[in-house]
Amino acid sequence: MKTVLLVAYAISPTKGSEYAVAWNYIKNMSRYHKLIILYGKSDQEMGNMDEMKEYLKENTIPNTRFIEVYSDSKWGNEGIFYANFLKTTIHDYKSYNQWHLEVYKKAQEIIAQEPIDVIHFLNPVGFKEPGYLWKLDKPYIWGPITGAHPRPLALFPSLSKKEKIIAVGRNVIHPLMLRCMPRVVQAMKKSDVIVSATPLTQRQLAGFFSRESDYLPENGVLKIEKDKPVVKKQGEKLKIVWIGTLCPRKGLVVLLDALAKLNATTSDWELNVIGRGDLEDSLKSTAIALGINDHINWHGFVRRDEVQQILGQGHVHVISSLGEATTTVIFEAMAKGIPTITMDHCGMAGVICDKCGVKIPLNNYSQVTDDVAAALKRMIESPDYLNRLSEGTLSCVKNYIWEQRVEFFNNQFDKAIRIYNEKKK
Repeated sequence: MKTVLLVAYAISPTKGSEYAVAWNYIKNMSRYHKLIILYGKSDQEMGNMDEMKEYLKENTIPNTRFIEVYSDSKWGNEGIFYANFLKTTIHDYKSYNQWHLEVYKKAQEIIAQEPIDVIHFLNPVGFKEPGYLWKLDKPYIWGPITGAHPRPLALFPSLSKKEKIIAVGRNVIHPLMLRCMPRVVQAMKKSDVIVSATPLTQRQLAGFFSRESDYLPENGVLKIEKDKPVVKKQGEKLKIVWIGTLCPRKGLVVLLDALAKLNATTSDWELNVIGRGDLEDSLKSTAIALGINDHINWHGFVRRDEVQQILGQGHVHVISSLGEATTTVIFEAMAKGIPTITMDHCGMAGVICDKCGVKIPLNNYSQVTDDVAAALKRMIESPDYLNRLSEGTLSCVKNYIWEQRVEFFNNQFDKAIRIYNEKKK
């Protein structure tokens, strides 16, 4: 059993995304190691730990110690939005950076008082803020992290003029940030082990830094929930599930445009949209204008157990995002034997294969929407095809269960300690 100092900014027993990344890691790795956890939030706002504090009043997790790290940043707080997008971005970054400085101080205190075998910076997965713990004289692991994933030009027609400008800027600036930001470069050199969350990240680290990294999506599967594949009954409509924030990055309009093409040939489908966001009214208007709104159930924001229920009743899951790491819902769908149609990029490119879903090439917008419509039509017309993909999903999901991830991280701990000791010689 090793003592691991874990940095996990966002943790929650009920939320998905980054929160679930940390929660699932803690629940599983604490069975084998002692975890000292430095965290900063369990809700949207930095410093809001109410959910975790209430949970820990009634529940215990063996071999864990949760330490709340607060920041009195003069820049404001994550979750506070300003009229100016750039101002919001700067304030969020500055306040988050200040939090990492507080984490560094706390880590120094802990290391001075007790033995630590490994430091692991787990989340968030983005590369832009590497923190400061790589400076400490301990074996250090960073990741899984994501690199500079460009917004695909093929999906630009789904964006407004303003959003296109932001996306172009991002595509130019992010690779430069990855290669040139001083602390990022230093963290890349100093980390004993780096884990890449996507295949592209692994290639970028090798190309930009000549840096070896092992590939592992940031989240995995707690348990396989079904042992039988999805069956679409005769005469039953194809049940499509889309889950996410209704924002430009998630690209729901791409799916809506594809469904308009599908609807021209068959109406044997229904779409369940789970989530809310700034584009909700706009997307509903688009669905009405495309003549497909009668086929859509807009569920809005629902509890996590309801999300799982709706997903579990589906036949196919669709990801239309312009950018992701490896969204948690992809594993939730796989655990239920539900295949995924996704754009062939980001973390999805490394998880989905021809056995468990359909990856859509990103050549141009018309081709993308044509291919999504064609994949859905094939599932409607050939239930056997859908059934085979579901069988493949139940086979592939075994690669992502947490028992295997425990073994992976155990090996990373040993690797980090070995490399650290070799550097000290």
